[in-house]
Amino acid sequence: MKKSVLISIVFLTVSTVSASNLVVNPGFETSEITYGGWPSSYGNWNGDYSAIVGTAGGITPLDGSEMLQFKDTSFCGAGSGDSSQVFQLIDVSTYSDAIVSGSAVASASAYFNRVTGTSDSDTHFAIAMFAFGGNISSFPEIWENSGATTALARVGGRYDGIYTDTDPLTWEIDSVEFVLPVGTDYLVAYICAYEDVVNDSSHPEFDGHFADSVSLEIIPEPMTLALLAFGGLLIRRRK
Repeated sequence: MKKSVLISIVFLTVSTVSASNLVVNPGFETSEITYGGWPSSYGNWNGDYSAIVGTAGGITPLDGSEMLQFKDTSFCGAGSGDSSQVFQLIDVSTYSDAIVSGSAVASASAYFNRVTGTSDSDTHFAIAMFAFGGNISSFPEIWENSGATTALARVGGRYDGIYTDTDPLTWEIDSVEFVLPVGTDYLVAYICAYEDVVNDSSHPEFDGHFADSVSLEIIPEPMTLALLAFGGLLIRRRK
């Protein structure tokens, strides 16, 4: 007697979607005004006096043909502060489920460079992230009045970052990462040049300080189940 047993094997593969950069204009290839106030909408660079430029001071952009130059510590020129800060607000609403479950990790990085300068040239750069809840339209007021102290979480910034070398041919990276706390509605990506050597009071306050290739990703990305293949295996057992 012949018996035939048909076993169907279905191959089910889990595919991870590649993490995507949530920063708009990460390489500063699109012309925009990057100074004049704190941002109140998604997708724009804004903050202290800075500009998108091409090759300058003997420094070539890391990617493409443009980069960001930090110039002064106020919205429109030289100020009394000790840092030039440029921000972008990042929408993370599509990751709400992962945020609630505690599995959403934000990872950010940026590259920095400066002219060789002199012994008075500042050296300190940093990238930072801040998690906030609520409506983004209130961010300028929040930042002006209480800043990072009211953020749900923060990482990087003034007491971290990197101290760059004197070689304008080398771009140096700073990176940060944290788990998004429950209640996060948006992130703030912050890149900054600090006056760590001399606090100048005249324009330009920085000799030639630049940022390029900014990235912010949420990992792990949502998982997608895909049916890739199926097949049948016919096992015949004869007696």
